Amino acid sequence: MPFSVRILMKYMAGLGVLAIALSVVTWAMDLTGLVLECAYCRVQRTVIGFLGLLMLLPARGDWFVVYVASVIGAYGAMNAVHMNFVGATGPLMVGKFTPEAGFQLDTFIFSGAALFIIVGQVWLLVLARRAHVETKAVAGEHEPPDLYREA
Repeated sequence: MPFSVRILMKYMAGLGVLAIALSVVTWAMDLTGLVLECAYCRVQRTVIGFLGLLMLLPARGDWFVVYVASVIGAYGAMNAVHMNFVGATGPLMVGKFTPEAGFQLDTFIFSGAALFIIVGQVWLLVLARRAHVETKAVAGEHEPPDLYREA
C-alpha cells in the first residue's frame, strides 16, 4: 500500500507545523478582513492550531496529551458539525429555503474540511499514544495492565 498510517506517523511533526501554518494564515485572513468574521470558523482554526501544537510535543504519546487533544478535538468537531448543519442547511431545515438564496456550499465545504482535519489530528495523536505504549511494552519498561486479574 503506497499510503499508510505509518507515513503520517513518521511526518507527524511536519503535519503539526502545517496545521499551525493553516491556523495562522486563516487567522491573518480573518484579522485583515479578507474573510467574513465567523465565530464557528474562529473556533475551528484555533482548535486546528492547538492540535498542531500538541502534535509537535515530544511527549505527544503521553496519556494526558491525548486526553487534552480528545477534549479539544471533540469541541472543534462538534463546532464544525454544528456549523455544517446550521450554516449550510439551516434555511432548508426550518422550511425557509428558496432557490434564489441557494445552498451555502462554501460553508458546507469549509466546515467539512475542518471536521476532517480535526478528527485526523486527534486520531494521529491517539495512534501516537498506542505506539508509545507498545514501544514501552516491547522494551519491558511497561507491562500493560491485566484488567481481568483478580485482586
